[in-house]
Amino acid sequence: MKNSLSLQTHIPSTTVNKFYELVERYDTICIFRHENPDGDAFGAQCGLKHALSSLYPHKRIVALGGNGTGLPLFPLMDEVDDACISGSLAIIVDCANRERIDDKRFDLAQTLIKIDHHPEVDIYGDLSYVVPTKSSACEIVSELLMVKECLDEISSSYLLAGMMTDTIRFSIETTTADTLMIASHLMTYGANINKLSNMFFTKDLKKHSIEVQLAPHIQYKDGVAWLIINQALRESLGLSVAEAKLFNNIMSGIKEYKIWAIFVEEADGLYLGSLRSQSVTINTIAQQYNGGGHRLASGLRQLTRQDVDEVLEKLMHAQNNG
Repeated sequence: MKNSLSLQTHIPSTTVNKFYELVERYDTICIFRHENPDGDAFGAQCGLKHALSSLYPHKRIVALGGNGTGLPLFPLMDEVDDACISGSLAIIVDCANRERIDDKRFDLAQTLIKIDHHPEVDIYGDLSYVVPTKSSACEIVSELLMVKECLDEISSSYLLAGMMTDTIRFSIETTTADTLMIASHLMTYGANINKLSNMFFTKDLKKHSIEVQLAPHIQYKDGVAWLIINQALRESLGLSVAEAKLFNNIMSGIKEYKIWAIFVEEADGLYLGSLRSQSVTINTIAQQYNGGGHRLASGLRQLTRQDVDEVLEKLMHAQNNG
């Protein structure tokens, strides 16, 4: 679908040209993203797949990884054998390090492209375009696709949803004038910001009931709020690990909660963590515990119960000395 609104990309022309040169070279393109995907990971992956499929209808373009996060809008992932990936072009979005890529078969691909907005901790890819100042992977992917005018209502909706969820409806510090310009551009292709807002930022009675049951488990000290969901509690609520982690947002928007964190016990007894902050840098703490991410939003994984306590102590120290 052509669009009359002109928007100049800030991506270097050499990067754009190399990206499309590689895309055009391969008959099969496999798009990956990080494990435990959020809206930005799904949005960048699904938006890229849909748009490139429209631009190159004779190519085989697949989106790979697990399902089951409970997020609306996004389609199920594709299922392919190793032969499909072998010799293909792999595009990896929204994933700072290879260890976190969902579906480890990405290594079978002949060529790798990395597109990301996290601080770079693992340099990989035959072509790597990483811009930590961007709001989301979806913002970067949108710019790449706008060059070819290959967006439509479906792809632009995936991408706008990813931008909205990663920026919490354009309210965090990585939201820039460029972010809003790109979001506006996506809307001209048919992405409906009101519909997406209702889809991702409202809740049904079941979710509200779970929040009510989780609220008494929230603890608070020295500006830090946290919620620990052990396996027994998680299973009693009928939640997967990925679904449980999304309940971190029940602690957001409270003035006294300068930093908030959720820790979810997995089947092996280790914990997956998610950290958020109003203003104090927290990704340096996450990096010490098999994690990382943005300055004010980070993830951790493979934590022991002792690790959880250590992380909380360091968060309180950071808040008190920030």
